[in-house]
Amino acid sequence: MGNVTRKGASSQPQAIRYLTEVRRLVMALAALVTAVGSVIALFVR
Repeated sequence: MGNVTRKGASSQPQAIRYLTEVRRLVMALAALVTAVGSVIALFVR
């Protein structure tokens, strides 16, 4: 039981790190989508 709780406590920072990585990925994807959207808008005009 003690090992399980210790494992959960150590895995929390990893989850936070994973969340920050996912957030960074989402932000990069959003920037890409906006850039592509602006380029498409230029071509459509």
